Amino acid sequence: MKNLYEVEDKKEYKIEEIPDSDLLATIGVIPGSIIRKEYTYGFGGPAHIKLGTRNVAIGKEMAKTVKVSEVSK
Repeated sequence: MKNLYEVEDKKEYKIEEIPDSDLLATIGVIPGSIIRKEYTYGFGGPAHIKLGTRNVAIGKEMAKTVKVSEVSK
């Protein structure tokens, strides 16, 4: 499994594991969720994901703790 920060942009992923974080759960990043990683901002910036109809930016350190697997089409 890879972390959300290091995976390729413009692909869909399934959230496999998250740290014990109320913040991630509040925005809907929970195990089993399907997200689309749009891009990672340069120079250590956040990862931009699409979760349903919402666009969310997750900071680098937090994104590194989210484990994902690629959704095959």
